[in-house]
Amino acid sequence: MADMALYPGVARELLERCDEYRKRILALWEFKTSVWGAAQTIVAAEERALHEFLKKPRGGLEIVEYTTGNAQVFDKTIPIVAERENQLEAYLNEP
Repeated sequence: MADMALYPGVARELLERCDEYRKRILALWEFKTSVWGAAQTIVAAEERALHEFLKKPRGGLEIVEYTTGNAQVFDKTIPIVAERENQLEAYLNEP
């Protein structure tokens, strides 16, 4: 990723969406939409790794959504959300 975050606002907003999903304020479809929107916003070549990283979970979230019983979907998606949160925090804290 770049030496300096070019999209800190996008990263912070997505971290807020992660928190809202964890609190069950957002439905899974709303969270997926937020992740996809963030990925589409990041267009700078220097941020290609972040762009690709954000695109990846949508597929993972959909696999969980369509292959897991409704009662287990939330718990099974939390590791994917946590991975996004960790990467976004690292992105924001890069020198």
